[in-house]
Amino acid sequence: MRIKIIYSLSLFILSLVLNIRGYAQWQPEHRLTNDTLYSAASENNAWSIAASGDTIHVVWTSAVYISTFSEIYYKRSTDGGLTWDANILIANQNSPGPAAVSVSGKEVHIIWTQSPSSQHYDIYYRRSTDGGGSWLPPVAIYTGGKSLYQSITASGSVVIVTWAEDLPSNTSEIYVRNSTTGGNSWGSATRLTNANSIKTYPSASISGQAVNIVWQDDRDANINESEIYLKRSTTGGNSWGPDIRLTNAPGYSWHPSIASVGSTVHVVWEDRRNGLQSHDIYYKRSSDNGVNWGNDFRISSTTAAQNPSVSAEGNNVHIIWQDSPFFDNDIHHRYSVNDGISWQNTLSLTFDAEDQKGPSVSVSGSVVHTVWTDYRHRGSNNNAEIYYRRNPFGSTVFYTCSGTVKYKDNNQPVKRGYAKALRYKFQTGEIETVDSVSILSDGTYTFTGMPRGDTLYIMYYPSADTLDFVPGYYVSTTDWQQAAKIIPLQNLNNTNGQVDRINNSINPYTISGQAFQNGSLDAAPAPLKNAVIYVLQGSVYKNFGITNSNGEYIAANLPPGTYTLTARRIGFAPVTQNVTITNSNLQNINFNFGSPIGIEVISLEVPSRFSLSQNYPNPFNPVTNIKFSVPKTGVVNLTVYDAAGREAAMLFNGELSAGTYNYDFDASQLASGIYFYRLEAGEFTQTKKMVLVK
Repeated sequence: MRIKIIYSLSLFILSLVLNIRGYAQWQPEHRLTNDTLYSAASENNAWSIAASGDTIHVVWTSAVYISTFSEIYYKRSTDGGLTWDANILIANQNSPGPAAVSVSGKEVHIIWTQSPSSQHYDIYYRRSTDGGGSWLPPVAIYTGGKSLYQSITASGSVVIVTWAEDLPSNTSEIYVRNSTTGGNSWGSATRLTNANSIKTYPSASISGQAVNIVWQDDRDANINESEIYLKRSTTGGNSWGPDIRLTNAPGYSWHPSIASVGSTVHVVWEDRRNGLQSHDIYYKRSSDNGVNWGNDFRISSTTAAQNPSVSAEGNNVHIIWQDSPFFDNDIHHRYSVNDGISWQNTLSLTFDAEDQKGPSVSVSGSVVHTVWTDYRHRGSNNNAEIYYRRNPFGSTVFYTCSGTVKYKDNNQPVKRGYAKALRYKFQTGEIETVDSVSILSDGTYTFTGMPRGDTLYIMYYPSADTLDFVPGYYVSTTDWQQAAKIIPLQNLNNTNGQVDRINNSINPYTISGQAFQNGSLDAAPAPLKNAVIYVLQGSVYKNFGITNSNGEYIAANLPPGTYTLTARRIGFAPVTQNVTITNSNLQNINFNFGSPIGIEVISLEVPSRFSLSQNYPNPFNPVTNIKFSVPKTGVVNLTVYDAAGREAAMLFNGELSAGTYNYDFDASQLASGIYFYRLEAGEFTQTKKMVLVK
């Protein structure tokens, strides 16, 4: 086994001091594969990992040797990377090329290469419409050529696949194929480049309809040189602009990776401008969807950095790469909290004496996820495994939040249970758990990971072995629309809540069924996770059920009688039905929540500026429509004030992607009069007047 050289104790201690705070936020490594085969992650131009909410998707290639007969495998976690499902075989043909994955909500997309002969490398595709629970049959994206270095990205119904195609003229060109139906159907393959050069490692990103593809290109190069080029589409890949040269430095600029959030585009690559033996990671950004670009910025501090991978959400940008300052490769991490304008110190994520290579990174909310190819278990067949690590706190400033939970009926402390801080992802309809803690025997709880400026719900749950109260929101309600939301700007104390007691005993009967929401792209209704079905007799709670990832719930210990079932889920209007238990269990008591309520997406095309339109109709009674546009992903606040300047209604406070939106404001609870509605997003603020006449 190779041994790392540590140059001096003082250097090690200095590195430890610089990294200890950030490193402590990273949770322990998790070994995802465990067999005698060689398991390999994707090339850095694509991603082996993709996260959406608490569901994490990972793909890899498995073989005795990576160039022989090989298979593609998939694995997922539905609790943010804490536990993992069993492996799923995606392709068992000769699939020597690395697999790549992308996700948008419940739509999961995987591509890989298959080699029917030594003369051909074909690209194949599979998708899941239920978050990786099941998979549709493979689809050929491109066959009959030599297709390599494929990359995939998806947003909503738009899916982009790009690759490098080897041509008989000893050149290679960049190709692309797009789908505007979520992968259900595909447009024609399009050749993006046409220059007498070798082009490889295309990497694609998408934000709304804006697509950016970067690649490595030697058209302008002398010997031992190549540059990074980019091509843009503002039509979801239906049409493309000219080639744009991003780098102009001596030596190789290669192995790019790209990420987009709103109108901001982030590109990283491996660079040898400082000498042929120097491997550095460089970064540059555009704030107008790739039209104009800032200066090159050196991310790495050593001369042995390779294979960068980038992911971004909101203003946070994360770069992961492999680096070998002590001969063997380790995984390194650096991040920015201000859209790439400035960067935090580099962190080392692995310290094993063997190699860790080929990392991929994905960000979801405040959580950063990474996987890589790991050689610490290498044997005589040089096998490697896939390892995973997560940082639940990402790059955010965190505060504490504490309080006491009591029963409503006697104001005494709850003895057991747990509290969760929840984030609602408007774009996907998913609920993310930001922090989860136990309720102690004196009724107190303390969160320690509340992200600064986030908009959160606090929900209280009973212990599974007591079930003495129903889940409820802070301050004291089972209705999420009546809940008080928390926006941490400092440490919070006395965040006290009350819950409704369950008045029941052990009884023989159950009520079970499923909850659904409207499917995407005219698909069938989809299972809805995290809905709470409350079981009441009159005003007395008898029990409850919570839906799992398949939308299934069960409420147990129920006596015969007539019940009102009220199903509630953040983002949806409640659904109620009455049922009667006589002398048997009730099954298939289902709830269809329809579509989420509140803000409606008009368009995800990136607007040129912020805008707030005059409400219509105006005057109104009692519902009016408010339209607004945001050109960049970020936190948006839409609030209504009365004539005295007091807050009358908080319509929305959360993160939105760049686009144009409608909000149907129902003022049924307000008195007639003059009101003002204000849109706040970053440094933008605009207020308009509206008149309610009843």
